[in-house]
Order: sequence, then C-alpha cells, then structure tokens
Amino acid sequence: MTYTIYNGHTPKFMGNLLSMSQNSSYKVRSSTNHLAILKRLKTNYLQNTFGYSSRMVWNGIPINIKKSPRIIAFKANFKLLLQNSQ
Repeated sequence: MTYTIYNGHTPKFMGNLLSMSQNSSYKVRSSTNHLAILKRLKTNYLQNTFGYSSRMVWNGIPINIKKSPRIIAFKANFKLLLQNSQ
C-alpha cells in the first residue's frame, strides 16, 4: 500500500496518510533515499496504526527496491528481501 501511495496510484485522501520527505532546494539523505517522515509519538498506542507502522517498514527497505518501476517488481523484490532476512 505504501508503494502505491508513494507513487501516486491512490486517491488523494490516501496520499495524505503518509508524508514523504521532499526537499527541492537541496539534496538531503531523507529525500534522496525516499524516506517517510516519522512523527514523534506521545503514546505507544499510535505505534500500532497504519501510518506509523507503514513508515517504519518503508524506511527499512533498501532504495533499489523502493525505486522498482512497477508494483509487481516491487512485490517480488520485497518478498526476496523478507526471505533473505530470515
């Protein structure tokens, strides 16, 4: 879901669920690595929400997988990543 939101293949209201780091004036690691913005949580309850957990997973994915040209390639590469990490 995060891949489709990041690539703009979802309705606009879903795009508002995740904030990706973007900086057009100069390049910083968070924007060049396509990282999601993590907000500081005041309670542990919010760690179980889609917005927070999807950002944590997305930021842990290597850049070459995030830049997959199609969802099918992304899913296959992500599945290989999960299998190799076990």
